[in-house]
Amino acid sequence: MSDKWTSTSLPYVRPRRPKQVDAWTEESASRGGSQQLLAVAEAPPPPEVAQNLGLQDGDSAVVRQRIMRIGGEPVELVDSWYPRSVAAGTPLTETRKIQGGAPTLLANLGYLARQVTEEVGIRPATTEEASQLDIREGENVLTLLRTSHTQGGQPFEVSLMVMKGPRHIRYEIEVD
Repeated sequence: MSDKWTSTSLPYVRPRRPKQVDAWTEESASRGGSQQLLAVAEAPPPPEVAQNLGLQDGDSAVVRQRIMRIGGEPVELVDSWYPRSVAAGTPLTETRKIQGGAPTLLANLGYLARQVTEEVGIRPATTEEASQLDIREGENVLTLLRTSHTQGGQPFEVSLMVMKGPRHIRYEIEVD
């Protein structure tokens, strides 16, 4: 497995065409990529997620927790959070894969990403993250906090990604 993985964010926030696979499956297919849904739950999100979703202290949200692998090796943990008002009664609350990925489902529900903010950081891995990513506790991980907003500015999804290195992220900007 190569020690460098390049990824671009744009496909991860756009809805897919009918019967098209999710962005991770498509992007990682040539490298033996897979993903596993670990849990779907309603819980209080971490402070930065709650803030980005505009939630009050103690409010809960729906989280979908996944682990991404390349060639069978864990490379990334992803927790995607949704306000209950967005997720209630939808497949986001079900413990199963969503055809075309969450952006496709969300767009069909009227939540199309028009502004996306990404915050990138580096920090030591927690004990749990180190175990799941098969790295040493305290080894640095790359974090990416992605918040998707509607045209009107309503946040509807916050994804917190924890990636083991080395990793290279490329940003693309489309100008209309």
